[in-house]
This record gives sequence, structure tokens and C-alpha cells, in this order.
Amino acid sequence: MPMRNRNGARDYRECQNAPYWYLWATETLLIDRVVAKKLLPAIADALVKAGCELRGDAEAVPFFPMKEATSEDWDTEYLDAILSVKL
Repeated sequence: MPMRNRNGARDYRECQNAPYWYLWATETLLIDRVVAKKLLPAIADALVKAGCELRGDAEAVPFFPMKEATSEDWDTEYLDAILSVKL
């Protein structure tokens, strides 16, 4: 029987143990410019502390120190702890 959270959705721990869980990875984080100053530093800090490498567009880099993304980053499936950040 699948593990369920209080809303009835499948528990993330079950998904992590499933084969090919890495195929469900997020590759790009899109942040609205209106809230970027407030939210991006906190989100980026948590991701970096969790071991994620961030690659940001020219607008995202000033909000948090990260590598500048190249044009290839927007079409890349990393299959690793790397996330492109775009405003």
C-alpha cells in the first residue's frame, strides 16, 4: 500500500525509493521579478545548503552568488543536483 500524506497524495519518500526517481527532477527554477528580492536569496540558500549547484541568468545572479548560466543551461537535463535559475 502506498504511503500517503495528510492530503492523500503519495509520500515523497516512496517516490525517492522508486526506480528512476531522478527523472522527476526539476531543472529550472522560475522566479517572478516582483518577489525575487525577497524570495530568491532564501530559496537559493536552502538549495545550496542541500548540495545543489545553481546557475542563474543575468537578472538572478545579483540576488545570490551563483554561476552565470549559459545558453545551453536552459535546454540541459542535468540528472544531477544542478538547477538553472531564471527571473
